[in-house]
Amino acid sequence: MKTQDYWFTPLADDIPDSKPKQPPGSIGDGLSTLMNWGSWVVMAICGLAVLVCAGRMAMAHRSGADGGEHMVGLVWIIIAAVLAGSGAAIVNTFIG
Repeated sequence: MKTQDYWFTPLADDIPDSKPKQPPGSIGDGLSTLMNWGSWVVMAICGLAVLVCAGRMAMAHRSGADGGEHMVGLVWIIIAAVLAGSGAAIVNTFIG
């Protein structure tokens, strides 16, 4: 079966191709600055969370407990950092 035979093909042809653009003037610059600050804050929080998780792992090791739950926390922190660092690329993949 060819692609043209599907019922949704005419619907897909009517979707406009939109290209995101930065707003003109200081609004775009201010929004871009705000997003950069937000990204920096998220990265700083992830960095602090890694240090807290490392401290909790050290305390668990010292008391003889298993540190498995801290490793799971560390994985979530790393995932959050990767998402924060690649957020613009992810959005551009789906929108751009």
